[in-house]
Amino acid sequence: MDQNTASAPIRVLIVEDLPSDALLAEREILKAIDNAVFECVETEQDFIRALEEFDPDIIVSDYQMPYFDGLSALEIARVKIPLTPFIVHTGSQNEDTAVACMKAGATDYVLKERIKRLGPAVKQALENKKEKIEKIRIQNELKESENRFRRLAENADDLIYRYEFLPERRFAYVSPSAYRITGYTPGEHYADPDLGFKLVHPDDREILQKLSEPGSKQGESITLRWVKKDGSVIWTEQKNVIIRDNEGRVTAIEGIARDISQRKETEEKLEKALKKAEESDRLKTAFLNNLSHEIRTPLNSIMGFSNLLADGDFNEESLSQYVGIINKSGKKLLHIINDIISISSIETGQEELNEDVADLKKSLDELYDEYIDEIDEQKIKFYLQCSLDSSEAKVICDWYKLEHALGCLLDNAIRFTEKGEIRLECSRKDDRLWFRVIDTGQGIDPEHHAIIFDSFRQVTPAKDRVVEGTGLGLSIAKSYIEMMGGEISLDSEPGRGSTFSFYIPYKAAEHYQAEGEKFRQKSADREYTLLVAEDEPTNYLLIESILESYPYRLIHVTNGEDAVKVCRKYKDIDLVIMDIKMPLMNGLEATRIIKKEKGDIPVLAVTAHALEGDREKAIDAGCDDYLTKPLKKGELVEKINSMLGAGF
Repeated sequence: MDQNTASAPIRVLIVEDLPSDALLAEREILKAIDNAVFECVETEQDFIRALEEFDPDIIVSDYQMPYFDGLSALEIARVKIPLTPFIVHTGSQNEDTAVACMKAGATDYVLKERIKRLGPAVKQALENKKEKIEKIRIQNELKESENRFRRLAENADDLIYRYEFLPERRFAYVSPSAYRITGYTPGEHYADPDLGFKLVHPDDREILQKLSEPGSKQGESITLRWVKKDGSVIWTEQKNVIIRDNEGRVTAIEGIARDISQRKETEEKLEKALKKAEESDRLKTAFLNNLSHEIRTPLNSIMGFSNLLADGDFNEESLSQYVGIINKSGKKLLHIINDIISISSIETGQEELNEDVADLKKSLDELYDEYIDEIDEQKIKFYLQCSLDSSEAKVICDWYKLEHALGCLLDNAIRFTEKGEIRLECSRKDDRLWFRVIDTGQGIDPEHHAIIFDSFRQVTPAKDRVVEGTGLGLSIAKSYIEMMGGEISLDSEPGRGSTFSFYIPYKAAEHYQAEGEKFRQKSADREYTLLVAEDEPTNYLLIESILESYPYRLIHVTNGEDAVKVCRKYKDIDLVIMDIKMPLMNGLEATRIIKKEKGDIPVLAVTAHALEGDREKAIDAGCDDYLTKPLKKGELVEKINSMLGAGF
């Protein structure tokens, strides 16, 4: 907007000792600026006061006055209001005077003889002042912006830089964060123009080079690896802007880089976790499909041959065959159920170590007897070698877990060995018990050794598999061995068989009591009274059938309360067979009462509760021993005879 149309008045300070000259000056100025207002002074004192109170937009001063002069006024104005235009209006035509005024900072020099030039000179001076003020404002804003950017750059966690190619290759700016991110100081960057390229990992330098090629996208993030001064590698995310001149040449790169190593590590972990989860889902789906087959196969035999037995149309040879198939299929189904229960307990963190005294020589012999018939059916030789002497074979361990682990390894050996032999070895070396299961089977490719112990994992795809199994056994074995403080390893190659070796800590049993010694000794020439607490009629019928050929008199009750009442009523109860889960009062509570009132009566817990820790709960309640269903005839009779000290 022009000065003569501005709404605010233009304040003009005139320094003049002659009123007539001041009036002429005002008249000429009003011709150019119609909204001008004036104040006239002729002394230094009044001039200084007017600068402060009148605050002029422009000063028009005579050069020579009786009490004051123009140069003095100019010097004062330059100090107090340096941006205000100062025009010297004088009658002197001395060129030296004009030069002196202009050097001192006068905006213009107008002779009184050419007073008509005063109005345009004032107007031009005011316009120049406006432009100068605007320029200063822009410069100040630019300076503040630069300062603000520098403060941000100096304190930023990210690395900010400018690299110039023309007129010479150099770092024009590198923020202080360079040292924290790269290990190199800004000074080292300034000293070495190639340091930025050297920082980039050799495998990623091509990405950086392509950035300056025509057609490359500007401002997009790129991810590069940098090699720090100490040799470590970090991941960085960069945004670069290419600066080109009018001819299209790359003159500089301005950018910002951020260390994203931690984010990259998190992303990689998440990606691995996702792949692992997807693989786990795939394995579990395959496991469930396989499990359905594994369960239905023995169940089909059990139900099918049970129906044939119900028909009754068979000879003695068929009867023996059918019963054998049902028994074998039942064992197989029980084995599958035990594996499922064990892996569920392991994965939910419910497993605990329950150590007790065990006789390894005796326990391994029993394990050998359990497997010998099955292995003989496959025409494979089975050897047990235990180098422990009788005294050192008495140890403290969790035999349940140890037996289960050995059983899983033996089952695996049986499934994959068609001919040759299987060996179970036990030895002691210093403070470790070593076990080995060796087979001459098909072997395992070394590339599968790392996954062979994973849950639900089987090396052979289900569609190609010719051997049975759920894929849980080796995982269970490894978990139990590690829980006992041991470690398992595998030595195997295709066609050369497999050797599974593991150790557990050796803990000698200093005070060992042989099984049966804690029970009362009975003579074998009388009838024994057994109390059977069992709420399921079929389960009692099974116990009754197993014991019918032995001199045992059975008393049957169906709940814990009745079991306590019978023990109080009859003085000749020799042994209690106690189910755990019963109505009115469970077996554990009934046992506590019986043991409190008649502690000399042995109690044998017989229950379908087969989870890890259930045996310990029964023993803690006062039970003297523990059997899990389904019952085996020989095992039940042997346990009862042992507890009674009978010789049947």
